[in-house]
Order: sequence, then structure tokens, then C-alpha cells
Amino acid sequence: MRGLAVTTKKRFAALAELPTVAEALGLPDYEAVNWQGFLFGRHAAGSHRADYGRNDQDPRRPDTRARLDVLGYAPAGPTPTEFAALMRVEQKRWTAIIKEAGITAD
Repeated sequence: MRGLAVTTKKRFAALAELPTVAEALGLPDYEAVNWQGFLFGRHAAGSHRADYGRNDQDPRRPDTRARLDVLGYAPAGPTPTEFAALMRVEQKRWTAIIKEAGITAD
């Protein structure tokens, strides 16, 4: 199997030899990325926010960050407000794409 291009706006460091779709096909606004996020409910009485940062899988830890980089993840830590805005933008974007393409669930 041979990679043709990455779907991010910038080249991906782990696959630096691959162009972006924008570079390869001349589509300057093209971007299709997968993102994942963690959503937490309200804290239970007596819990402490600082406890969340102690998890050994916390993406802010250098060793965890290095593992995620190798796997192709780009961890970021938006604020809850920024993350909510991202989800709204992505929902609007992909809803329009799905409607325009006539995609339905079977």
C-alpha cells in the first residue's frame, strides 16, 4: 500500500514525504480530519479537578504525548467553550456535506 496524500491542511510530520490533498490535487480549502474528545459531567461533591491531571494517560504528559504522536494523534487542549464551538462547527460542516452528497443511513 502506498500513501497518496494526507487530508490535513499541513503536512503530517510522521509522513513528511506525503503532500496534502490541497497540494496534490489543487484543492486549497480541503481538510478532512478525525478528532476525538473527552466529555465529562459535573464533578461529584468532594471531587477535585486536579485529580484529572494525574492520570497516566493525560495527553499533557510528555511520555503520553510522544506515544500519541507516533500513532498519528495531535493532542490539543481547548477550553470547554472552545471545544463546544468546534463541535458545533463540525456538526454544521458535515451535515451540509452529507445532505449535498445525498448520504443516508441504512
